Amino acid sequence: MGGGNFTHDFSGRRTYAVTDGSSTQQYECDAMGRLTTAMGDGMQYRYTYYENGRLRENRQAAEHCSLTPTTSLATSRQGAT
Repeated sequence: MGGGNFTHDFSGRRTYAVTDGSSTQQYECDAMGRLTTAMGDGMQYRYTYYENGRLRENRQAAEHCSLTPTTSLATSRQGAT
C-alpha cells in the first residue's frame, strides 16, 4: 500500500486526501457524520438520507469540479489511513 497525505476534521473523519501522485479526493459530511459529498478526478457525487438515516439517493453532479482543500477546522496527517 502506498502512503498519502490526509486531512481529517476534529471528529477524525477524512476530509481530503492526496494519494500516490496526484489522485485527490475531498469529502464532506453532515452533522450526523454521514457522507454528503465526495469529489475526485473531476467528478462530484452527492448523497442524501431519509430522516431514519438510511441512504436515500446517491447521484453524480452534472458538472465537473475542481478540488480546493479546506483546512481551517482540520488536522493534517501524513501517511495515516
